[in-house]
Amino acid sequence: MHDWKKENKFIIATGRSKKEAIEILKRNNLDFDYLITNNGAILYDKNQNILIEKQLIWK
Repeated sequence: MHDWKKENKFIIATGRSKKEAIEILKRNNLDFDYLITNNGAILYDKNQNILIEKQLIWK
């Protein structure tokens, strides 16, 4: 995996929350370049900074 990551980005997409996703990734000894959570609503970088956040606004 480490050789593959030299030339590629590892992106995880899940419907779970950030907290749940991070727990699973840590348990499995995986790191990521980008993490997409909450069914695509939030995009994080590898430092867990929010890059994009979209919320549904009900009218």
